[in-house]
Amino acid sequence: MATTVCINGDLGSGKSSAISKLSERLSWRVFSTGAAQRQLAREMGITTLELNKISESDRSIDDKIDSVFADLAKSEEDLIVDSRMAWHFLPTGKKIRLVCHPSTSGRRVYYDTDRSAEKYDTVEAATADVQFRRASEKLRFKTFYDVDVEYLQNYDAVIQTDLHVLGDVVDKIQAVINGQPRDTVLNLSPRLIFPTELEVAASSPTANDLEIEVIYARDCFFVVRGHQQLAAAIRTQQSWIEARLSSDEAAAAKVVQGIDSYIFSSWQAGLDFEFPFLPD
Repeated sequence: MATTVCINGDLGSGKSSAISKLSERLSWRVFSTGAAQRQLAREMGITTLELNKISESDRSIDDKIDSVFADLAKSEEDLIVDSRMAWHFLPTGKKIRLVCHPSTSGRRVYYDTDRSAEKYDTVEAATADVQFRRASEKLRFKTFYDVDVEYLQNYDAVIQTDLHVLGDVVDKIQAVINGQPRDTVLNLSPRLIFPTELEVAASSPTANDLEIEVIYARDCFFVVRGHQQLAAAIRTQQSWIEARLSSDEAAAAKVVQGIDSYIFSSWQAGLDFEFPFLPD
């Protein structure tokens, strides 16, 4: 049976590079939104430029492009699908999302010499533009499809890319492809998960069997269960740690309202490290 892998990601998360490397490793074809547009244009007997112009005033063009993705479910070849909405139209595919903090995105975009059409005077300007575009895309997909592309439960796996080189990220993607279906698995960097408790940082944490549960809010991950295990991972300098999304609404509300920054500084002092950024 053919395997379809649907990958999307935050702007600047390294999605395009990861997909290219994954395709090279597996010798699988990549099908993207651009490919869908070119296929539809051929079927209509027009150029992609003409297609894009028509789509500005004709919503049916988007619908036809969506149907091209939906038809991929019938494909008999292994495919990597590069599209913001592929997970929605191909529910039986492996659904993977790459995430990174806006500050990471902005820095990557600013220093990426391949992005000739995206030039900024400062990293801060690039970061602000990334945040604006994220919000715009999120609103667009919510308006047209009534879905939230940033709702992490939509995906089989979420991979945080801020601190990892391309090869490590692709290794994680391959592990998801080869693994058994599970509830959403988060592959996170321990040093990018923020605490919500103070006392653990002052203790001598050791690994235990508790599963780490986190909340995703304000573009960051916050641990609400498993502080000891997270602290142990930081002390032993683990690169990755698996976590689950928490359904604890009270904890989520606490995170949204804001955590005292003293907890973060105490956690850093107690575990002798520094967060590369802090929640806004």
